[in-house]
Amino acid sequence: MDRVFQFARASSMSLASIVLAPRWGGLVVLDRFGLALRPGRTERPHVPETAVTLAFQTVSLRAAKTPEHRRRAVRRIVGRIVRGHRPALLVVGRIGREGPIHRELRTHAVQAADLHEIQAEVRPVPDAKASLLGPGMHPEGALAAVLTRTVCPVLDALRTARGDVRRYRAHAWSALAIAVTAYAEYCPWSLQALADVSSIPVGLADTLRRSLAHSSHSLP
Repeated sequence: MDRVFQFARASSMSLASIVLAPRWGGLVVLDRFGLALRPGRTERPHVPETAVTLAFQTVSLRAAKTPEHRRRAVRRIVGRIVRGHRPALLVVGRIGREGPIHRELRTHAVQAADLHEIQAEVRPVPDAKASLLGPGMHPEGALAAVLTRTVCPVLDALRTARGDVRRYRAHAWSALAIAVTAYAEYCPWSLQALADVSSIPVGLADTLRRSLAHSSHSLP
């Protein structure tokens, strides 16, 4: 069955993403309302920061010094996501410059998803950033700016934090980027409904158009 319709017909329409590095990682959970702040909620009238951070998190891996410690840490992180949201898909980010530990952490995440019988896929973070920002170099904070303007305005207060805090949240913004691009591909009608259409970047708009056209031709 087409992946779009596998996703749309899943028991959960939430999608989780995770980007892991030796010291810090980021995780995000999206559903058809935006950030999946509370499992089962159908309204988002007011979103305090404590609720936001449940679906947009930076996680520490600094204490995980050995492969076994890292495996256990990643399994705990993925387990929390599954217990809280039971996503239909876990998207695991592959950053641009990786070392052996990055690859090891990514493997642990995919294996942990498999353990919980959750589909997982690996998606390059640079491709997601290019879709949202266009090619070339961009100033610090550009990714957060386009994501808050387009899809998650509730995160604007986190975007405008001081420099060291922005760097601390860098992997969470990357996780949101791959989540948004995956949602555009697999559940385009939902992303189109929650996004600010007037400010959707060209690359993301192209993905949405292709996915919407494909879904209109593929409906039974």
